[in-house]
Amino acid sequence: MSSCTSGEGVASNSRQTPNIRLHIHPSGLIKSPIVNKLMRRKLTSSDPNQDRLAAEEYKAKRLISLARARRLRVAAEERHGLSELQEFRVLINAAKEGAEFTSLDPQTAIDLARAARDTLAAEEKLEQLKVAECEEQLAILRDSLRQLMHAFRIPTFKLTGSLLYSMIIAFVSTPQ
Repeated sequence: MSSCTSGEGVASNSRQTPNIRLHIHPSGLIKSPIVNKLMRRKLTSSDPNQDRLAAEEYKAKRLISLARARRLRVAAEERHGLSELQEFRVLINAAKEGAEFTSLDPQTAIDLARAARDTLAAEEKLEQLKVAECEEQLAILRDSLRQLMHAFRIPTFKLTGSLLYSMIIAFVSTPQ
C-alpha cells in the first residue's frame, strides 16, 4: 500500500478538487502495534481482545513456546540417537562374541530387548514432539495470517471512506 498525500491518481475528479488531502498509512505503520492502537481509538471502540499491544505480547509468548518445542524436539532427537547407539553397541558386542541376534544368550537378549524398547520409546516421543512443534508453528502462521487480514481491513476501510469523502466533496462542489 502506498502513501498518497495529495489527491493525485486516486480518482479522476481529483483535478477538480485540488484541496483534498488523503492520509494513507503504509503497511509498516499499519502493522505497528503502537500506531494501530492510536488508529483503532479513532476507528473502533477499545476492545481489549483486539488490543495490538496485547496481540504482540501473545505473539511473543507463542514464539517462546515454539522455541521451547524446538528445544524439546532437539533433546528428544539426542535421546533417540543415544538409544540407537546403545542398541547398536549391544549388537556389535554380540557379533564380536560370534552370536547372531536370532540366537543370543539370555543376558544379551535382555540387553538387546531393553535397548530396542528404549529406542522405540525414544522414537515415539520424538515423533510426538515433532508434531507438537509443527502445531506451534502452524498456530503462529495462523495468527500471522489473521493479523495480516486484520491489518488489510483497516486500510480498506480508510481508503473506502477517503474515496467516498472525496466523491461527496466533488459532487457537492461541482456547479449544477
